[in-house]
Amino acid sequence: MDELLAKMGLSYDSVPAPGKAINLRSVANVSMGGTMEDVMPRIHPDNRYMALAIARAFRMNAIGIDFITEDISKSWRESSCAVIEVNQTPGVLCYIRAEKQLNRMFPSGNDGRIPTILLIEAPPESAKQVATLLQDANLCVGQATASQTFLGKHPRGKSSDTLNVRVNSLIFDPACEALVASASKEGIVQDGLPLDKFDFALIPGSLPSEIADFIRKHCSQADYLEHGQPLSESMQKTLNDLVLRYRSNLAGSPHSRFTSATSN
Repeated sequence: MDELLAKMGLSYDSVPAPGKAINLRSVANVSMGGTMEDVMPRIHPDNRYMALAIARAFRMNAIGIDFITEDISKSWRESSCAVIEVNQTPGVLCYIRAEKQLNRMFPSGNDGRIPTILLIEAPPESAKQVATLLQDANLCVGQATASQTFLGKHPRGKSSDTLNVRVNSLIFDPACEALVASASKEGIVQDGLPLDKFDFALIPGSLPSEIADFIRKHCSQADYLEHGQPLSESMQKTLNDLVLRYRSNLAGSPHSRFTSATSN
């Protein structure tokens, strides 16, 4: 403040002329004492279109664009102005605006989750059969066991990774559109489930009742799959329904998690 006043030839005792603006800060951030005003109703259509074009270029769902202009109601073509910064993690201080953005990203009925299938004590061929059914629906499938991780056809992870680490690495990757996790009963007892909730679980009839009850509690649906048995028609229908639900969710969203048809 002292520097700015000195540059203008002013001091604390100066009396500015009526109507003269005196800058006391070089930035107008809210954290520096600035105030926020909603000017959405006054934005010129050219400025709105410019902001949307910039947001699309960065391919982000939410973006903050710092645009300095003398008058937001005038087109950027007709005023002294500039975009000085683009923020990928913008501060949203208006609750109504935040709610509007969240509703757009997660429409009503969309829980934001991908199809997740848990197999307990299942042979590799069963996991492959489940993954193939999802891949045939043109989804990029992540597969995790206690010793291997695949996204599509690509291996990933380290040999020392636990199942929980492997599952997390997949669900945090936007390219993963469905998850198939294979666990042992010992692993479940020791580490718990790798997710808070699964859509569908396939468990053997020989599984101790307390473990089976625990799994059912954290899965929307569960069915018994004995060793060597192929997927029944009802199981395949359940998986197809999960795919349809996921596709329906995407239909209400601005775009899919990832344009991944080629990522396999």
